[in-house]
Amino acid sequence: LDELRESDFMDPEGPTCNWAHFEGRAGNVEALRSAMRRYREAGVTVSLELEKLDESLDSLEDEADVVLYSKERAERDGYRDPVKFLARKASDFCKRGQAQKIMTCAWGEHGAAACAVEDLTIMILRAGALKTEVLDTVGAGDSFNGAFVSALASGDDGGNDGALGRALRVACHVAGQKVGRVGFSG
Repeated sequence: LDELRESDFMDPEGPTCNWAHFEGRAGNVEALRSAMRRYREAGVTVSLELEKLDESLDSLEDEADVVLYSKERAERDGYRDPVKFLARKASDFCKRGQAQKIMTCAWGEHGAAACAVEDLTIMILRAGALKTEVLDTVGAGDSFNGAFVSALASGDDGGNDGALGRALRVACHVAGQKVGRVGFSG
């Protein structure tokens, strides 16, 4: 399929929309940036998956409220631990004056980490992976990301560690369930 153009994205002022999710793709960075800005200006929460390693995507992270990084991107930047990677990202966002940001980085069988920057205060949480027999990893990252965004969007405060902790636990659980089955049925 061709990469999406800016005109392919619905008008954020149109039908009720409170969250827009984007996947970083190198073929249409400027169209993504423009659409992300339009959504944020309309008061829509914007999330961005950065899985691909292309450096042209790096600048898109500033346009999102929520950034979902892949393990491969962290490793590309020299990190072997999601907490250290997110701590560095959080510090960079703070230096650029971005006082509100949520990030996550899934780390396969080693679980995942999530980070919130709020008024230049940084909170990082870590969750373990669901223990299960691994049958099929295809789609585990997308399952993690979808569950994370869905849990955040639900607005449930999640108890002691808040919505961020709940979203992280739900995402790890859903991804663990996915790798324990072949395909997507059930």
